[in-house]
Amino acid sequence: MDIGGPTTRRTGIVTGLCLMALVMVGCAQQPQRHGGMRQDGMPRATALVSAPPAAVGAPAYPGVSFGWSPARPSGAGKIGPPPLLPPDTGAAAPGTGVPGTASPRRPVAIVSDEDRRCFAANLYYEAGGEGEQGLIAVGHVVLNRLAQRPAGTTLCAVIYERMQFSWTRNLRRYEIVLGNSTRWQQAIAVTDRVLAGETRDPTGGATHFYSLISYRKHGPSWARSRVETVRIVNHAFLR
Repeated sequence: MDIGGPTTRRTGIVTGLCLMALVMVGCAQQPQRHGGMRQDGMPRATALVSAPPAAVGAPAYPGVSFGWSPARPSGAGKIGPPPLLPPDTGAAAPGTGVPGTASPRRPVAIVSDEDRRCFAANLYYEAGGEGEQGLIAVGHVVLNRLAQRPAGTTLCAVIYERMQFSWTRNLRRYEIVLGNSTRWQQAIAVTDRVLAGETRDPTGGATHFYSLISYRKHGPSWARSRVETVRIVNHAFLR
């Protein structure tokens, strides 16, 4: 028995199609699941299929950086120790042909009368017969040592360090008297020039030296652990 006419049948067909469309849309919005049965007959655990992970290293939160930024090169902005400087070898001092610093040394900040006497006496007793260049070299050895000592260390303290300069064993610092001989006057003149920063370091940063007259064939045993930088007149200089 035909309950409805053609209009009713068409309405029913349209309604059915709409319901089927809604069901299909709802299924498409459901998360896909991978399941099934394992070989032992137990149900396999299902897992949601999620979107692929973000690129490794990319910030998880827009505008927030956790030590990574595509616009900043690796290591930028990091604070670290200053770069190490090369040894002070420099260029040859004019007319000497001996390695020296690229520019004269800065003057020693504070020099007392006692420091000046100690310095001049050290030049006289250690290099009195070595000429001007030999005196300058020995003077810069003392300054290079001073640069390695704690702040406030005096020149006399460096020169009178135990078993460093042999003449200090027999002459106390308050007993030093500057002489009037030509060698003394040359040692005093070089002292004032070196301490005023008017001379270059011809030793290449040396902190030690020994006499080539006393050690003609082999240097002293303590010199084996050091590097020879230059030889000036009768002295070998090392650091």
